[in-house]
Amino acid sequence: MLQKGKTVMLMSKNYENITDEEIEKAYELLFNKKGSFDIEREKIIKSMESCYIESVPGSGKTTTLVTKLLILADIK
Repeated sequence: MLQKGKTVMLMSKNYENITDEEIEKAYELLFNKKGSFDIEREKIIKSMESCYIESVPGSGKTTTLVTKLLILADIK
């Protein structure tokens, strides 16, 4: 059983194309404050492979996807 905040990820490790600075900039834009995502969400944002994410409602799946799309739309 998944608990709130628990994220299950199945993906390869390709974290080279999106930088930490781009993630921080997107975080500031989305939340109007400085901060960062946790390690699991950063891995998802940085991955350029297809991945499957399973998690409970309200855990941040949509925010993670929107962040990734925001970065890709801005830089790619």
